[in-house]
Amino acid sequence: MNDKEIRKILISWLQACNSEIRIYQEKSIGTSICDLMAVTDCLTGYEIKSDLDNYQRLDRQIKNYDKIFDKNYIVVGQQHSTTIEKRLPFYWGIIVVMNDHVHVARKAQHGKPSLKNKLKLLWKIELKNILCRLNLPPCTYKSKDYIIQYLLSENQENQINNALLYELMHRDYSIFNARDYTFYSNTIETRTSDICDSVPAEEFIDSLSEQDLQQITLDQWINLYTKAKKLQQTKEKYQHPTKKAGLLPHKISYKDIEVSPGTPWISWKIIDDFIYYLIWGKERWQYPTHKQEAKLYYEDVTGYWFISNKKFYHNSRLDYDFGAPNYNALHILEAILNLREIRRETREETVAALDKQQKIINLFKEWIWQDEDRRWKVEENYNQPELFMIIHFTAVNAA
Repeated sequence: MNDKEIRKILISWLQACNSEIRIYQEKSIGTSICDLMAVTDCLTGYEIKSDLDNYQRLDRQIKNYDKIFDKNYIVVGQQHSTTIEKRLPFYWGIIVVMNDHVHVARKAQHGKPSLKNKLKLLWKIELKNILCRLNLPPCTYKSKDYIIQYLLSENQENQINNALLYELMHRDYSIFNARDYTFYSNTIETRTSDICDSVPAEEFIDSLSEQDLQQITLDQWINLYTKAKKLQQTKEKYQHPTKKAGLLPHKISYKDIEVSPGTPWISWKIIDDFIYYLIWGKERWQYPTHKQEAKLYYEDVTGYWFISNKKFYHNSRLDYDFGAPNYNALHILEAILNLREIRRETREETVAALDKQQKIINLFKEWIWQDEDRRWKVEENYNQPELFMIIHFTAVNAA
C-alpha cells in the first residue's frame, strides 16, 4: 500500500474511533515532518511507512516525535508489519493498515514530551488565549518565545497542557484577518487595518495541514504566498507597537504612581518576579534553576510576607551589592515587605543594612517600569483597587 492509501484509511479509522478529534497533516517537528498529528485528550503523532518506504530516517524521526507528542505510533502496511517492532522503542505503538481493516498490533504508552516544544505548535494569539485563561498578564508587546518562557515559569503544567489541547482542538483559521485585541490604538489606520501580529507568515501554512494538498492549484499557492507576505509586512510595520499603539490608557498613569515593595497596588506576582531579579540580575524566565527555590508566601490572617530558602542563596549581589554575608538581600527584602524595622547587632551593621535596604527599594523602582506589561499591570491595579484586592488575595492564597 502506498502513503495516500494508508493515510486515507487511517484518518477514517481515527475519526470513527474518537467522538472528538482534530487531525493535522504534515506538521513540521524539528528536523522531521509528522505525517499526522491527532488532538484528543492528548497529542498523538503518527509516522506512516508505506510499502515503498525504508527505515533510513526512522531514528531521527523517533527523536523528534518523542520531543513533542504524548503518544506515538508507527503506521505500516503489510510489507513492514513483521520487521517494524525491533526498530522501535518499547513505548511506541504499532498500527498495521490493510485494505479491509486496521489492526493495533501494540498500543502506545505515554512518553515524556517537552511542554516547551508542545507550546511551539501554537500561534502567538493562541498563547495569549492561554494567558487570559490563567489570569496572567497579556504580554502584549512580547514575542512568542517570551510568552512560552513566561508560561513555563508559572509551574502550572497540567492547566497549560489542557489549555494547549483546547487551542489546537478549536483552532480557527479566520483569525488570519482578526485584530489582536490586546492592542489598543486611537489612530484610524490601526483600528481599520486587518493586522494579525499573532500569526507570523511562516505559520500561515498551518492552514493547509487539514487539507488535501494535491488538490491545491498553482494559482492558489501563489495567492496563499502573497497573503502570507502581506501579513509579514504588516507585522513588521507594527513590530514596535509602543510607537504605533498602546494598551487602553488608564486614568492615572504609572508616572504618577509611587511604588515600593509592599505597597498595596503591587501584586504578589510582581514581587515574586523581583525576587529572581534581585538574586540573578535577570528576569524570572532567564534565571538558572536551583534545588531550593526561593518562594514568596503571604499569610492573609497576619498580613505577614515570607521568603523561603533565603539561606541557600549566596552570590555577590545578595551578600555584598544589596546585602551582607550574614544578612543577605532576601532577608532585607522580607523586612521591607513586612514594614519591619531593621536592627543588627552593632550600630555599624544596622546603618549598613539600612543603606542596602534603600538600594533594594531604588532597584525595585527602576526595575518595575522597565517592562511595558508590568507598567500596565500596576496601572490596572492602582486604577481598580477593589477588583485588584480580590484577585491579589486569591492568587497569594492559591500559591
